[in-house]
Amino acid sequence: MKVGDLVVNKDYQSHASFVPARLIVQTTIGGNGGREGRYDKRYIILEDDPDNWRPAKNFFVVSHA
Repeated sequence: MKVGDLVVNKDYQSHASFVPARLIVQTTIGGNGGREGRYDKRYIILEDDPDNWRPAKNFFVVSHA
């Protein structure tokens, strides 16, 4: 996933033609560090909710940028 892609939450995958797609405005890699010290989780930030980081694994691309 990259900036400019239109995505839909995987929960609505079977209804993707009816659910409005959302625009990715930023992508990032982060995590809690934990004992492993790894930062391996990918997050996306959507245009309509810029203060909420969402796990990229919960979305799928319906239209590439």
